[in-house]
Amino acid sequence: MDLSNELQPCDVTVIEKLVYTMGNAKTSGLVSRWTQWEGSMTKPEDIGRRVVRVQRPACASSRSTLPASVELHVTVPPSLEHWTRQELIEMLRGELKSIPRPSKPIGMKRIREQSIWDRPKTKAKKSAINPHVAGGKERRTAMIALLKAFRAEYKRALEKHCDGEDCVFPEGTWKMRVLFGVKVAGCSDPPAQAA
Repeated sequence: MDLSNELQPCDVTVIEKLVYTMGNAKTSGLVSRWTQWEGSMTKPEDIGRRVVRVQRPACASSRSTLPASVELHVTVPPSLEHWTRQELIEMLRGELKSIPRPSKPIGMKRIREQSIWDRPKTKAKKSAINPHVAGGKERRTAMIALLKAFRAEYKRALEKHCDGEDCVFPEGTWKMRVLFGVKVAGCSDPPAQAA
């Protein structure tokens, strides 16, 4: 996906995650086309229209505080709201179609024949890597620069805050805004529940 000229790095990340979620069955080699997946999935056409109603599982504890049911609305991510719904659908469909076809897809017939209790015979290797950003080299470099700038600005604001000085935290600050009512660039007044 090369949308780097048209979109901000964060927007590209959102699009990549949408494509990953919708096309995961194809990417993982389960089916040869993403539309063949018969399990739970969201399609591009679902965005802005689909509402999934989920009932509390029968196995939930009688003391559970879970509601009897919830509605999950499939919405357009806020960073992509400047796109028309049709533009977003067409772009996602194009990206899903461009996912390379797996060489030996398992296929739905074999998937349905598997037991839900099957487990891999090998253990997954643990990694020491804890990534904060992902993607190709150029985008990863841009995201790391944004992250470093955010952290530097956040550190300056936190130092001023701790010294009792008036300050504005960078856009993207959440916890300090919710817990302590600090000012955040691009946000209106702190939430009412802030201390």
